[in-house]
Amino acid sequence: MKRSLAIAVVAVLAACGKPSRQLDRARDLALKGHARAALMAVKGALFALSEDASPQAQDDRLRALKLAGDLLALDLEQPAEAALYYRRVAVEYAGTEDAWAARLRLAELYKDKLKDPVTAATEYLGLVAAYPSHPGVDDVQLRAARAFLDAGNYRQAEAEARALPTRFPSSPLAPGAQVVVGHALHLDGRPADAALALREVATRWPSSPEAPLALAEAGDCLASAGNFRLAVQSYIEALAAHPDPRSVQDQLARVRRRMAQAKPVGYDHAAVFDHRMAARHNVGE
Repeated sequence: MKRSLAIAVVAVLAACGKPSRQLDRARDLALKGHARAALMAVKGALFALSEDASPQAQDDRLRALKLAGDLLALDLEQPAEAALYYRRVAVEYAGTEDAWAARLRLAELYKDKLKDPVTAATEYLGLVAAYPSHPGVDDVQLRAARAFLDAGNYRQAEAEARALPTRFPSSPLAPGAQVVVGHALHLDGRPADAALALREVATRWPSSPEAPLALAEAGDCLASAGNFRLAVQSYIEALAAHPDPRSVQDQLARVRRRMAQAKPVGYDHAAVFDHRMAARHNVGE
């Protein structure tokens, strides 16, 4: 009954003038806060345009689809239905700037509203494949890597992050991608490898904002792997440019306390890190 009524209302709206005027009315309604009425006006315009293949109709249809998607996503909080309209823009206007924007909104909806990071990552990668030279496509590649990270697919996150500097050699986002590599390795249970990846940020991009942050995170990874000496070194290197040196100093103090607690009786400070001496001690030499 409700569906039949809605169809009837849309049909009435479709008969109330040119689609372009209906879309103007929908825009005005949306600006006044009447999102549902605006959406009905948009659907009426789309109904009227359904059999029209003229260039003007193509323009009006695009405008209607974008407006419907925005109303549903932003005002009415119906992301699943909004995704249908954005996908129509992506398919029906493929290769255009509007399709780029619609596909990006679609991926963001899956990530933020629909809580589906795997589909979001797939949408991001589809956008990279379809628009390999578009401004900002390197950022989309990085978003794909982070979405796989959110999904718990750490190997794929690492692969997509490593692919960024290869696909986009001049991208300023390469340090951020390398940080994602480190995060993926750490979450995958490989803290020593993660520390190496994070320290590489400071080695390859020493003046980047990510460098001191990555060094501090490398210290965390090394500490969790039990390599306290190198953890201390990494924290000290991070201190010079880290935006929150107090937090690094706190971590440094914790690791030094752990080092003191772990020091075997009868060993001097340097001997704690002499693995050959430790091995001889363990076998009674």
